[in-house]
Amino acid sequence: MSTCTASDNWSGAKTPGKDSEDIGPFATPGVHTYSLQCTGPGGDSPKLEQIVNVVDQLPPGILLSLDRSTMYTDTDTTILRWEPKSKVDTCTASGGWSGSKTPGKDSEVVGPYAASGTYAFILECTDPDGVSVSESRSLEVVAHPQVNGSCGLANNTKKLVMPTTNLCFTTGTAPVVTGNTLTHRWEWTCTGINGGTSQNCSASSAQIRFVDY
Repeated sequence: MSTCTASDNWSGAKTPGKDSEDIGPFATPGVHTYSLQCTGPGGDSPKLEQIVNVVDQLPPGILLSLDRSTMYTDTDTTILRWEPKSKVDTCTASGGWSGSKTPGKDSEVVGPYAASGTYAFILECTDPDGVSVSESRSLEVVAHPQVNGSCGLANNTKKLVMPTTNLCFTTGTAPVVTGNTLTHRWEWTCTGINGGTSQNCSASSAQIRFVDY
């Protein structure tokens, strides 16, 4: 090929061989056609076209989620996940967390929390053009429910030996049985859970009587 000529959305003589050229950036959306025809000793080549469709840049967006939105104090944790929907340069956390965050797909464990309440997690990301967007999620932290201690099936029964089973239906700590066969009474306490009330329980010491005939 001796010559190559550009037309439509570009123009001028182009290298009659392997080459490249940058195009853009474009201020507005639109369809741009780039045509090239080369001429050589054998005549003209077919006219080649490449169409470029320019669209509006999507505003930055963030996918922000919590694996669970409600949890208990002291023991529970959850995972906060985020992923920008377009290219961003920086991401900054505020509210229930803080600091710079990965400007890409990532996650972070949050909790446990000693105090109940609502914790808001805010993430703001900024794209290369300086456009910022923020997203937030709320986590509700509640106290563990109170459970009252309650006596088990061994309560108010007669036992030849110290009872060790069926002492409590519910209890926060393992009960300690006191008493003996001489006092004719066994006693223990089923404690409440998370501030629940306790219940005192007991069993009588059964006596074996021998009768002479």
